[in-house]
Amino acid sequence: NFAALGLLISTSVVNADLFGDEVPCLTETECDQRRQELGFSTFYVDDYPSKGCFIKGKNAFFSEGTEADMSTSSLPGQQERLWCTATSMAKSALVTNNVCYTEEACDAKRKELGFTTFYVDSTYPTKGCFYRNDKAFF
Repeated sequence: NFAALGLLISTSVVNADLFGDEVPCLTETECDQRRQELGFSTFYVDDYPSKGCFIKGKNAFFSEGTEADMSTSSLPGQQERLWCTATSMAKSALVTNNVCYTEEACDAKRKELGFTTFYVDSTYPTKGCFYRNDKAFF
């Protein structure tokens, strides 16, 4: 029994030219990572009227929405958009749609998940990044 190894990081291609060094955090994972980097200790995820990753006071929030809604800088009241950096997004771009597309992305994901054994072989009948028992393969 095999299982795919990967985590949804970003489902869109980030165009840093449009946003400069800051890009919208489009997933809960990206938002959570960024708020931790910036020192926000409280994180709420729910279906809020404001979409995407944002802060209000000392709290960070994430609400799934359209890419346009999660990218707007115009938020009501005291809410402020929490932006990811283009550098962090570029690093995560190798893992999309629950698939690690490169050996390097697969290796990083298996380390993150605590797999200590990693095998790479182009002749495996199962292609891509996957695990079986306590071993990761690409």
